[in-house]
Amino acid sequence: DTIASSAILPQARIRDLFQRQYTRPLL
Repeated sequence: DTIASSAILPQARIRDLFQRQYTRPLL
C-alpha cells in the first residue's frame, strides 16, 4: 500500500508539473 501510494503520488505530481510547464509556453 505504501509503495503504490508513493509511486502514484510522484507520477501525478510530475504530470501536473509537465502539463503546466508545457501549457505556459504554448499560451
